[in-house]
Amino acid sequence: MKTPRRFFLWATLCAFGLFASAAFADEVPVDEDLFVVLSDVHIHQEPIEMKPGLEFDTQANFRRCVKEVLDMNPRPVAVIFLGDLQHRGVSDEPYQIFRELIKPWDEAGIKYYLTLGNHDQPDRFFKNFPEWKEKMVLGSAWSASFKNVDFITVETTDYENGTGGIVPKAQLEWVKELLAKEAKPVFICGHHGWRVMKEKPEMTNPHIQAWLCGHFHNFRFIDHPEEGVREVRIPTTAHSGGPNSGYVVMRVEENGFRFTYKPLRDDSQLIGAEIFLEKK
Repeated sequence: MKTPRRFFLWATLCAFGLFASAAFADEVPVDEDLFVVLSDVHIHQEPIEMKPGLEFDTQANFRRCVKEVLDMNPRPVAVIFLGDLQHRGVSDEPYQIFRELIKPWDEAGIKYYLTLGNHDQPDRFFKNFPEWKEKMVLGSAWSASFKNVDFITVETTDYENGTGGIVPKAQLEWVKELLAKEAKPVFICGHHGWRVMKEKPEMTNPHIQAWLCGHFHNFRFIDHPEEGVREVRIPTTAHSGGPNSGYVVMRVEENGFRFTYKPLRDDSQLIGAEIFLEKK
């Protein structure tokens, strides 16, 4: 007796459906209130010798960070970089290496947002990341909106004069326009620390929670009560933080924001370190 072709079609569709369901079930969920924040990756062609007997393999450190984020379950809704993607601007190679190291996140669909610092070079960056020409505005500023929090990031380096802590006027106006429409908690971000800033955004909007930055290679909370500004410094992820190199997991909670330090070395002195900011 011949089996009807209809049966084969039905069986094939069922098998495909089961396969697709199984594949979907294996997907790692994303937590809308979970973020990874990192800074100062300083990718270099070779391990960097800072002084005799003291070396930092930025590629190895960042590779470990990429894997740990990839292994998170649930995964973060986004990874936010706060500058210094490369170490020395001698060629395109550091950005090419960075692109290759971050490829597992591209393949897994992990979203990330790139910020430039004083060690970066915008021309070389955009040459190797041309898609970010459209993602950034007015140079290398960007904003991103999520379920319960927003981020606005500005460029804090005057690359023409090699000066840190200066936000272009056009970006300052752009931030004002965004904040005028803001209805959620928002973090204003840049590479340099608040005290370093010479031209900086106004922080009087009540929705602003803090200034997030890198640059100092440490994990620290600093309060500037006279200006009403709270600052959270993100540690170096791959460079000269010694045993305290790492990254930060940020969780949006009902009453605030929890920043938890994640070490990349077992001898870190900051294991278990946390910063909790009450929601304004």
